[in-house]
Amino acid sequence: MAGLDPVGVRRLLEHLQSDLKTLSLETKKRHPGVKESAEEAIVKIRNAGQSNTPLAYLSNQILYPLVQGCETKDSKVVTLCLQVVQRLITAQVLDGKGAKYVVETMWMLMEAGLEEVRLLQTLTLLTTTNSVCQGDSLARCLVICFRLAFSKDGTVAATAGATVRHLVTAVFDRCQESRPATGVQPQPPASAHRAARYLHLPSYLLLWPMPTCSSRTWCSW
Repeated sequence: MAGLDPVGVRRLLEHLQSDLKTLSLETKKRHPGVKESAEEAIVKIRNAGQSNTPLAYLSNQILYPLVQGCETKDSKVVTLCLQVVQRLITAQVLDGKGAKYVVETMWMLMEAGLEEVRLLQTLTLLTTTNSVCQGDSLARCLVICFRLAFSKDGTVAATAGATVRHLVTAVFDRCQESRPATGVQPQPPASAHRAARYLHLPSYLLLWPMPTCSSRTWCSW
């Protein structure tokens, strides 16, 4: 997974243990449930180093205390959790299930109005580092960015606009790479909404609301 050699894996696990220890200390008094989950994840990481547990499986377990931490809506805790999430993404150890958890968490933070710039940075990493984020999760990433593009905060709106450009480029690149060698185009389903579930269909089906959104008027996805 992610092409990490044994030394790279060991360093990643060491960094994750350190990150989770920091999270455990930060949540010791105010969020004991997160502290407990973080300590359980540390034990799983230690055991994984001895049993060669697949990193994708381990990363999903590590995500649990991170999601819990984001649910506290404590700004400092959320920042710590997003840093660890970004580490998992850049190490390319998340699978499709993990990517879905990340997107759902970013949606929650978006609706709560928390750490909007950091969550946009996280989405950029998630969608451009590799292709584990697909279908509905990928569509939700775009929706998050479009919604934040309407933010009254100029920094958030500008970051969301930049993130949209990154995501659009990633989607078109994937579609280009997945085109059949024969040049035959796949037939899309009748509903453009259903089409968002299929990565290999023409990208315009996923991005069809863009002209309306980019004109800063509301549309339905």
